[in-house]
Amino acid sequence: MEVKIRFVERGLIVRAADKDYAIDGVEGYRCDAHVITHAHSDHLPRSLCGAPISSQETADLAALRGLKYEPKGTCEVELLDSGHILGSRAVLINGEVLYTGDFSLRDRAFLKAFRPPRAKLLIMEATYGRKEYVFESFRSLYARILNDVAKALSAGKAVVAIGYPLGKAQLLEHLLKEFGVVVHKGLEGYREVYKRAGVKLANGAKVIKGLNEVESGELAIIPSYVKNESLLAAKRAGCWIAEFTGWASAPWYKANTIADAAYPLSDHADFNELIELVRRVEPKKVFVVHGFAEDFAKTLRGEGYDAVALKGGQDILANVI
Repeated sequence: MEVKIRFVERGLIVRAADKDYAIDGVEGYRCDAHVITHAHSDHLPRSLCGAPISSQETADLAALRGLKYEPKGTCEVELLDSGHILGSRAVLINGEVLYTGDFSLRDRAFLKAFRPPRAKLLIMEATYGRKEYVFESFRSLYARILNDVAKALSAGKAVVAIGYPLGKAQLLEHLLKEFGVVVHKGLEGYREVYKRAGVKLANGAKVIKGLNEVESGELAIIPSYVKNESLLAAKRAGCWIAEFTGWASAPWYKANTIADAAYPLSDHADFNELIELVRRVEPKKVFVVHGFAEDFAKTLRGEGYDAVALKGGQDILANVI
């Protein structure tokens, strides 16, 4: 089977078996189907290019971000839980072409690890595709977070936990729900979708509009778009501020954050997981997109894989035999 791939800004177009599949942030094309892997804004188009394919959770979350559709299925496309956020899916086309989207091979609370199938052609993300990005185990990290948060609260401080609004904030709320959590108003819609999906969040959590409403002894879940001026004011007021991002695994990060602590709690695969994914899939050809794509493709070639980093606007032909 001949496969044609076009990397288009925030998405891909994959042509296989005479059908065109738009994936994620593709706009302005006509395709047979449009697959949305998950509802992060950098993966969502403003409008669809074909019949929509996604999980129901992704459709519900996408609606909160302005993209409304009813997901449909097709026998040529199999959706696989990618372990990234609620509803995230990898895509297997015709049983031979695997697009990972954003993924994680680690179980994290209610999020289950991606279990990739074998495929002849692999298209994968490489957000953390350099060797310096290796995360400690989730169990170890979670124990450290619980200990530090409990210590700050017992000292009478207010704790401000910062993560991106969709995915990270809800994971933090689930993990820290026993601490008397309060949540930012901007998280309400996402919380409702998570609760409908059966995810246990804080019961009766107080909703706040700003950090000035956080009181001593409270733990506030705050979206990462809150401005630094507000965080600095909260820090001056005695709040203990913690950030949660995979970038915190790099030595340079601590010197560039105003937070008191930064934890590498990530919804992406680290470098070792990226390598492990390729070993499990056993592809004949690998295309790498996003993040450190060039670096990771070079690493894979050093491991003996036929790997290429895709560039924007590039058309690639590959034979899947």
